[in-house]
Amino acid sequence: MNPKMIMMIMTILVVLSFCSVGITIGLRNYWLSGILFILGFILMGLGLRIKKKIL
Repeated sequence: MNPKMIMMIMTILVVLSFCSVGITIGLRNYWLSGILFILGFILMGLGLRIKKKIL
């Protein structure tokens, strides 16, 4: 798969994760908010690691 496509997918997943945090806070589901918040940072770190390996 094209490296730019992988980075695009990772970017979309990170944005969706942080948008989901906002939605779950609005629904007062704080446990899921915390999980999605941590997942967003994990995905961001993974994306940065992949970018460093590719470039």
